[in-house]
Amino acid sequence: MNIFFILFLALPILSFIGVFLLTDSLIYAIITLLIIDLVFTVLFVKRQKDKKR
Repeated sequence: MNIFFILFLALPILSFIGVFLLTDSLIYAIITLLIIDLVFTVLFVKRQKDKKR
């Protein structure tokens, strides 16, 4: 299994749990999850484009 794929699965979940436990705010945790998912999606798309070259 690819390390990028493992990070893509684990980091958003861990960040969601961490922010939720630190702030006790579900809204901040969801916003953090969406931002990290967006970053990983952009990195994944960029990586796939670089592979095709």
